[in-house]
Amino acid sequence: MAVSLAVELRRGGAASVLLLDADPLESSIAFLLKLKSGFHLGDAVRDWKRMDLDLWNRLVVVRDGVAVLPGPENPATPIPIDRAAIGGLLAFSREHYEAIVIDAPGVHSAGSEFARASDEVLVLTTNELAALHAARRSIECLEQIGIGRNRIKLIVNRYTPATGLKRDDVQTALKLPPYALLENDYQVVQTAVLEGKPVTPSSHFGHSVQELADRLAGKERTPRKHSSLFGMLGRKS
Repeated sequence: MAVSLAVELRRGGAASVLLLDADPLESSIAFLLKLKSGFHLGDAVRDWKRMDLDLWNRLVVVRDGVAVLPGPENPATPIPIDRAAIGGLLAFSREHYEAIVIDAPGVHSAGSEFARASDEVLVLTTNELAALHAARRSIECLEQIGIGRNRIKLIVNRYTPATGLKRDDVQTALKLPPYALLENDYQVVQTAVLEGKPVTPSSHFGHSVQELADRLAGKERTPRKHSSLFGMLGRKS
């Protein structure tokens, strides 16, 4: 999701986009894009006080027009992340990128610090009951650390109303309306993973992410006649 969103923000007109893998355990972005880099987030955190463009450009890898700062390959690599380091790193990034997408770990770990520093927090779930239970707990944790619901965007991935809760039921369960419903396009996503490429924009899932990227960027598109996934969603506040 983070990879697709970053690529679509760039395709949609953002002059510069940064994709930051802040999950040291899974570090899935480099795997998904088949990237090889000698540097990772831990290096940027360690050197954030002396960060400049020359050093930064050695840390990131550019893929599909998006600058990528991957996570460490070794899940045991310690990354001493604190509020000052995250604030300083993101302050530097905001000076040089129009949009920043962060794939963050759970809100009980360093993810809480990234969430505090972010303008908007996207909570990803499916419409299955167990996933919604986990999403509800994540939303409660975000609120407990001072993130209001106006900053939380609920994203329902692999939306399949025939086998899970309907949109209105999701809203009732979480007391938060879905900001976006992303179409279930399993084969297309799996093919992209196998090929190490972003999901094709012409696919159903690709169109859904395009619409999400446009909403987040403050744009509006004419709804497609064959899909009403975003037709029920109001304008971004």
